[in-house]
Amino acid sequence: MMNIWEVIAAAFSIQALFMALMLLFHKKGDKTANLIWSVFLLLFSFNIFYNVLYWTGSHLDLTRRLNFVYFIPLSLYGPLFYFYVKRMLLKSLIKWKEVLLHLIPTFVVFILFTQYYLLPLELRDLLNSQNMLDTYFPIAPNIVAYLLSLVLLMYGLFTYAYFKEHSVSNKRVNNWIRVICICFLFFSISWASYYVLSYLNIIIKEYDIALTFAMIIFVILTTFFWIYASGNI
Repeated sequence: MMNIWEVIAAAFSIQALFMALMLLFHKKGDKTANLIWSVFLLLFSFNIFYNVLYWTGSHLDLTRRLNFVYFIPLSLYGPLFYFYVKRMLLKSLIKWKEVLLHLIPTFVVFILFTQYYLLPLELRDLLNSQNMLDTYFPIAPNIVAYLLSLVLLMYGLFTYAYFKEHSVSNKRVNNWIRVICICFLFFSISWASYYVLSYLNIIIKEYDIALTFAMIIFVILTTFFWIYASGNI
């Protein structure tokens, strides 16, 4: 049975999913920006949902099947956030060459982990029980997590600096971008801090929960300020 924190986290996973679907069918505003933000929130929803499954220990087969899949959203948060902010500020077309350049970390994740994603669960369990996971991958998964966390933090810092340089005159849009840039920077710092603590072997479950609630705070604030920027309040 889930405790109160797990119930809250699950509820906000559903909220992020609901918000993403709303954006997909939202007729007003920039459709490209809405699509980017919708994908971003879908990944957040998945990440929070996976964390809840992991904490509760329920649906173990599903949790095991999704092992290391969270590297995919982790590699995409930064690029998606940057492209969303750039689109909202400049209204310029996003070139495919630029997209492919920013998706290099995601391509690396697929190259490193696709074969593992396709392995039967029994073979995964065998690798894990014999402590062979690190030798199975060209780069150890914990190293990949540290590197992706560093990339995420760099995107948080870079995108905030990009906003400061290209802020717009529209007060609602400017306030919206400022808030989400600050929230995303806080989120990226939280994620990087989590892996620093993990590297120092002082991580406990409560830090994992704190990271998820940093994501939840992001969902709450961005939902409110999206409504504000849309002119609905």
